[in-house]
Amino acid sequence: MQLRTYRWLAEPAAVAAYAFLYIWFFRRIHKLAWLPAAVFLLASHWRRREGPAQLGLNGPWREPVVKLAPWVAVLVFGLLLVGYGVGTLERFHLERSLSNLSLYLAWGFVQQYLLNGYFLNRLRAVLADGHASWTAALLFCAAHAPNPFLMAVTLAGGWLSARVYLRWRNLALLGLLHGVIGFLLHLVVPDAVARNFLVGPRYFDWRPEP
Repeated sequence: MQLRTYRWLAEPAAVAAYAFLYIWFFRRIHKLAWLPAAVFLLASHWRRREGPAQLGLNGPWREPVVKLAPWVAVLVFGLLLVGYGVGTLERFHLERSLSNLSLYLAWGFVQQYLLNGYFLNRLRAVLADGHASWTAALLFCAAHAPNPFLMAVTLAGGWLSARVYLRWRNLALLGLLHGVIGFLLHLVVPDAVARNFLVGPRYFDWRPEP
């Protein structure tokens, strides 16, 4: 049983290691260094015959939207209130913000797929749901090092999204929420706190605007 556990954990551990190497080293070597990982992930799903249902691409909408809408509304209102209070809402420009929002929605879906569609599903094969959720959230948090603001946000947000995924298995909804909330955080959180949401070695390259 212990050998089987190690074998099941070897694949996600290797993917996580490659992701960290990409963030810290490979990204600066070649802009397409993420492609080998993408091919590996596709092959992994094909080998296990994991389709849309297993990944959470056709999950329910009505119940999670009804349950989550009040909490999301409070969070959005709170973020806008913070932005108004610290004066960062002045950075809002419609055309540029709509472009940024579209990018955040796409990137939010990718991150939710990696967090839940891949890592959480793999970890659940050998760990209880609670332990798998925390382990996936910790990996998500570590991927945003050394940015302390993002690490705190992704640890809490990663665990919450994992619990939502386990209940409703809807990656599209999680990607939508991730994109909207990430966009609002980038809009309202001062750069001095979030360092323009940079991670890895780029975190140390950040300089405040004169």
